[in-house]
Amino acid sequence: TENTKGSSESLDMIPQMRVSEIEPKAQGPYEAVPVIRPIVLCGPSLRGFEITDLMHKALVSAMRKQFEDRLETFPVDEKCLKILHASIASNKYSSTPDGLDEITDAVYNAARGFKLLLVDLKINSPLPLKNSALGPILVHIKISNTKVLQNLIKQRGSEQKRGMTAQVYAASKLCDMDRKSFDVVLSEHDYNDAAEHLINYMEKYWRASRPYQATKKHHDSILRNTPGIINKLGLRSLSYLM
Repeated sequence: TENTKGSSESLDMIPQMRVSEIEPKAQGPYEAVPVIRPIVLCGPSLRGFEITDLMHKALVSAMRKQFEDRLETFPVDEKCLKILHASIASNKYSSTPDGLDEITDAVYNAARGFKLLLVDLKINSPLPLKNSALGPILVHIKISNTKVLQNLIKQRGSEQKRGMTAQVYAASKLCDMDRKSFDVVLSEHDYNDAAEHLINYMEKYWRASRPYQATKKHHDSILRNTPGIINKLGLRSLSYLM
């Protein structure tokens, strides 16, 4: 029955024929994401090469020291990771690469602890995660100056220099992507500035997700340097971004 203010029918009062006529692709106004969106680092170039891996380690180290027990490094199942990488490499997935659903389910369960989650998917582009239910906070470590990247690669020795062309190409492709593809872009010249940028962003995110717990005093974003990783890069302050 209907009145002038609208329909008063409940869903189970509507004949089955009418329910089936509802557009099957209709989506709700909200996008499903974990209660705490996981952090995924991308760039500056290809994973598996020293420059990119060491920069990730430096930022992760700064975040661990800052957030301490508020941050959890999520262990990704190696089998799922291999399936994910194989699916991405084949480029045969439609919307969600194989293996990502299992990782997403595990992240959803871990997110119930309301800790910041750092997920190392070892991916080289945010595109495979686009429109996925994982809903990550994508962080781009950006080196837009090719010479800066080349100099860093040369410092790592002849073995790393063999992959210079691929690394430079991958970095340029990431830099060409729309800024909106990422939640955070770290384009600072100095490591401390880049780390503080990321920490400040995540601090605000954590406090917004846990307003009651955020009333407790936590350390301000005073960075504790990570000289071991910085020294491995052969740089005094890790001025790697440009």
